[in-house]
Amino acid sequence: MFWARRSVRYKTNSEGYRCIEWDKCNWNDSILLLGCSHVFGVGLDESQTLSSCLESLTSRPVINLGAGGTNTMFHWINSIILKKNNVNPVAVVYVWPESSRSLELTSQHGYSLFGPWNVSQFGKSWILHESHGYVYREYVMDCCELIWDCPVLHYEVEAPNSNKSLRSKGLLQSDYARDMLHPGPTSVSNWADIILKDLQCSLKRIS
Repeated sequence: MFWARRSVRYKTNSEGYRCIEWDKCNWNDSILLLGCSHVFGVGLDESQTLSSCLESLTSRPVINLGAGGTNTMFHWINSIILKKNNVNPVAVVYVWPESSRSLELTSQHGYSLFGPWNVSQFGKSWILHESHGYVYREYVMDCCELIWDCPVLHYEVEAPNSNKSLRSKGLLQSDYARDMLHPGPTSVSNWADIILKDLQCSLKRIS
């Protein structure tokens, strides 16, 4: 098996992101990459992550803002925080989590995540109305496009029986990571090629 004799190492910054410290980031010359565990790179070594693959293809810094188990609202909030801090990247790429996941804010910096794996009364009311999370995500996509003054690309990992957005491009999983659940190196490399082509088209349109 591919992973039988291969190990995976994770290196995160002080905020738990698979990225250098924020004050070391060249925000305005970078591509921002937001998403859940698929973007974080669960089960993958650093060189195999989507951010690393995109960096190699674009020769430009790619800031990995992926966080496992997160949802639409999480990345919308992070986008707002970044914009409020005058971050103006070259492009922003979202790999959206599935729409059933929800986020309960418990304080300005506290939150609880809900999904099929952990259903509270709050989470249950969200998940049982199938269209709710899907329609909400569409409005969040609108908002994120209005936030940024650069190309914004939308993707999602295709899953059976999921509500797929009309504007996001589906990314297919063809192999597995070390945990035998998340996308593997071949899948992620293919995704990077797709995103590169879309970035090149988007940047050409505004140049």
